[in-house]
Amino acid sequence: MKNIKLVLIAALITFTSEGFAKTGEYIGKLKPETMKISLNEALQIPGLVEAMYDQLDESMLENEKGGEVVFKVVYKDILFLIIGNYEEWLKFFYLENIEVEKEDSELKVADGLR
Repeated sequence: MKNIKLVLIAALITFTSEGFAKTGEYIGKLKPETMKISLNEALQIPGLVEAMYDQLDESMLENEKGGEVVFKVVYKDILFLIIGNYEEWLKFFYLENIEVEKEDSELKVADGLR
């Protein structure tokens, strides 16, 4: 009976230490990859555009005066560093939002005609 207890304790210690040893591998995998892309390239990826609208805000541009602006967006476990000039980001935040609002207002008018 003592031998069985010793074997079980040894097995428990072995599995526990093996589990702790593997955590180092998983920590490295949790770190997202990093990709640098231009704003124009980012606009070609529909899911990324949605993530950009979710994670970025036009108030972030208040600190920028002009030139190149870089924003970080995480999409599908990849960290995107999206690079664009100040004017491109203004168009992204303001002109794209205006088009979406126009589409919504047209839908409301169409619903009102029914």
